[in-house]
Amino acid sequence: MTFLRDLPLFSGVSQEILDELTPLLMDLRVQAGGILCEQGMIGTRMLLIQTGQVRITVAGDDGEEQVLGFLGPGDPVGEMSVLSGEPMSANAIATVETHLKTIDGETFLDFCDKHPILYRRMLRILAERIRMGNRRMFTPHRGRVGWIFSGLNGTSTVVDGVLEEMARLFAAESKTRPLLVSVSPETEKEDSKSVGLRSHDSNDSTLPFRDMREILSAEIPELKTGFKQEWSGVEDAYEVFVLSHSREKSHDEVTSVLGKCVERLRPDHNYILVNHPQRSLENLLLASLPDDNVVALVDLTQAGCQVNATREEYDAFIPEPHRYPAEGGENHWVIEPKIVKALQSLADSVKTKGAIEVVLVHSTSRPILDYSRVRKIFKDHSVHCFPIADDPKDEAEERLEGRSFSLALGKAPIIAKRRAVRELAHAQVGLALGGGGARGMAHIGVIKTLEEEGIPIDMVAGSSMGGIVAAVYAQGRPGPRLLSDTRFYWANLGNFLFDLLDYDFPRTNLLRGRKIKRIIKSVMEGIAIEECQIPLALACTDLLTGKQVVLEEGNLGDAIIATGALPGIFR
Repeated sequence: MTFLRDLPLFSGVSQEILDELTPLLMDLRVQAGGILCEQGMIGTRMLLIQTGQVRITVAGDDGEEQVLGFLGPGDPVGEMSVLSGEPMSANAIATVETHLKTIDGETFLDFCDKHPILYRRMLRILAERIRMGNRRMFTPHRGRVGWIFSGLNGTSTVVDGVLEEMARLFAAESKTRPLLVSVSPETEKEDSKSVGLRSHDSNDSTLPFRDMREILSAEIPELKTGFKQEWSGVEDAYEVFVLSHSREKSHDEVTSVLGKCVERLRPDHNYILVNHPQRSLENLLLASLPDDNVVALVDLTQAGCQVNATREEYDAFIPEPHRYPAEGGENHWVIEPKIVKALQSLADSVKTKGAIEVVLVHSTSRPILDYSRVRKIFKDHSVHCFPIADDPKDEAEERLEGRSFSLALGKAPIIAKRRAVRELAHAQVGLALGGGGARGMAHIGVIKTLEEEGIPIDMVAGSSMGGIVAAVYAQGRPGPRLLSDTRFYWANLGNFLFDLLDYDFPRTNLLRGRKIKRIIKSVMEGIAIEECQIPLALACTDLLTGKQVVLEEGNLGDAIIATGALPGIFR
């Protein structure tokens, strides 16, 4: 059997032994997510991976899964428990559909007793794993990975450019040099459109790229047949590694080799951005570590992905549309219903499988009016706009102005893109606003000044008056509009807020709060916290326990009243 001859376990073993072993092997097919071995159980069989990939994990002290590594074609699974008779020390889970050969544990031990050369081969494999474990133990684990999924609405022509821009901005935001990895089949044409090859020349003959290429080839034997490495660098911004493969290589083979390359590259890079087209989102979630990012790129620049908004849609997605009506001849854009349905299906498919970051790629001429709808669909995940400028001059826009935050972001591409990348870099900026009655209105000036100075606000939280300001801002009002709206409603409230600066507590409620509730209802009616255009958290107090409660979902108007209520003042 050719498969057995190519395995390290049977290297140098005679054909007669292999022929004797072949009838003892059984075929096994496991779907993605299937458990092959379970930590703590006694192994009763040994498995040999034929195609596919297996993730090895253990349960940490906190109950969280810790990934030790990945196994691919040719690797044995469960052999340590079979040899020692001890419980399995880790879990083995298929990350893709995996085909294996399996043999009963006792049968395999009897066969090894008959042919002791197999024990020697097994010892070599175990020694290599111990050596790799020691290297991991004494090598700081630095690298995080951003796995890219771009298959929601067909093949995208902008993915390469978006990833290059992400890598460049990541370097600027994190002050580190990320690695951009792309996988593509070999082409006969010289003008390959793979990431990195499109915009700059390969430079893998120079150090340190030559060393890294040789290291990968030495440690991952599969790279020597049917694969080609291209290494290059883009100034001082980022590095590029293109892994091309012959068209004869199966998807599972490529996935396995890519996984091994990424695991070997992690210790040497702070961040690795990996683009493997045609790979499913489920598979990427299975392959990712807890600190990794899984990024779903949604290309809305394709024809038919956005349509003209109706008057009803404009009114639904613009805060207080009666005060900011659409102007004559003005076009606004919403996501096409079929794409919205696909986004909902995507959100449903990952409910219990992990968090993702959704990046909506669109043209600056078509800002996403219904951004808050996507935020609500992915309420447990992150959603960002990634505008592509129709005119290079538009890239210089660094002010947030418009009737809503999403429309403002859509016309300020640099600000919007940096927001998306800061999450990948774990460099987000949050703003927490405290109380203070009328003095809390000073928060509005703070927000406006931060925007004018280019200081980002990626998320906002608040309590009491700070919570009210935070909520009004998070609903989708850029700084200039926030100030204008506050002046408008301040006039309606009169001197009421100033009266709250000096009061005595009576035995009953001083006020019913009807006026404020009426204003809040008119501004926030029907809006949920999770659809705010900026992530929002509001702090309030449970009167029964006296403990703090943080509201991150539910009706926004009710949450504002809760955070702004003063016991004894409002009812």
